[in-house]
Amino acid sequence: MNYLLTLSSFMFISYAAQAIDKNAAALIRSHNELIEVGADQIENYLWNPSKTALAFCTLEQPNSCYIVDSTNVADVTAMEASNLGKLGFFSRKSYDKVVSLPVKWLKTENGLHLVMFKTQAWRNGQRYTVKEPTLAKNGKYSGR
Repeated sequence: MNYLLTLSSFMFISYAAQAIDKNAAALIRSHNELIEVGADQIENYLWNPSKTALAFCTLEQPNSCYIVDSTNVADVTAMEASNLGKLGFFSRKSYDKVVSLPVKWLKTENGLHLVMFKTQAWRNGQRYTVKEPTLAKNGKYSGR
């Protein structure tokens, strides 16, 4: 009996996660003239608390990062160079591998979105991690 209840709970959780993926893909598709990326190219994404905006980075290298809501698309990829600059080298070529992803939604208000992005960079076998608050307002990257 407990086994069936656990299995049933697991199936509900899986279904809920699948529905979120469809919603994220639909929001991205609604801006396909501005974002040429398929949902299969996105591994890590982050909804704002009201699920009206999405932050994500692509899997392909070099990463492209965006903050998207129902009316705007902000390409915030430049945030990665700011993060790398904190480590001392701005150029991706200075690192063996670089991965960026959104980690925390800080604020959403009147077309303004503030999201914490994390960049991990590997160099000579050592991993470096740095975070950067990223501001997008009305579809434009505004720095930090």
